[in-house]
Amino acid sequence: MSTTASSSARAFAAACLGAAVAPLDTMVNPAFPAISADFSLEVAQIQWVPIAYLLAYGSLALISGRLGDLYGYRRICLLGLAVSASAFAA
Repeated sequence: MSTTASSSARAFAAACLGAAVAPLDTMVNPAFPAISADFSLEVAQIQWVPIAYLLAYGSLALISGRLGDLYGYRRICLLGLAVSASAFAA
């Protein structure tokens, strides 16, 4: 396999991984009723979960953008995908 084909294959794999990880961001939403029932929580008590997630996600998006400026967007994207995939797997 040539270097160009290998690079294209890796870029395609990274794009596929990013597309596969994206739906995992909203996986907790359907689980809210079960979480509330298991822990005897009201909706008002569990609302902080998506708010905290969005705050962390927004903060990391700003930081990742600056790191992409400094070190290259491809490298930061692959690093972010690897961290996200390992966190979701855990």
